[in-house]
Amino acid sequence: MQHFIIEYNTTDRLWICIHPDSGVYCQFKELNFNRTNHFMLFEYSTFPLDGLNEIVDQMITWLYEHHSDKL
Repeated sequence: MQHFIIEYNTTDRLWICIHPDSGVYCQFKELNFNRTNHFMLFEYSTFPLDGLNEIVDQMITWLYEHHSDKL
């Protein structure tokens, strides 16, 4: 099971969803996920690049299942 963290950045007014183990994170505006999502990778990440698409897919699924009110 994947572990994700979601927090709100009041300065930028963006939601940030993080997968700490891989260093993948996504920023998006509330109620506008499809148009504003932006996926990035922390500099420290040593996660294999060929596994990142699976993490992104799992993150999107997790967001829709647990935080659809923010999307």
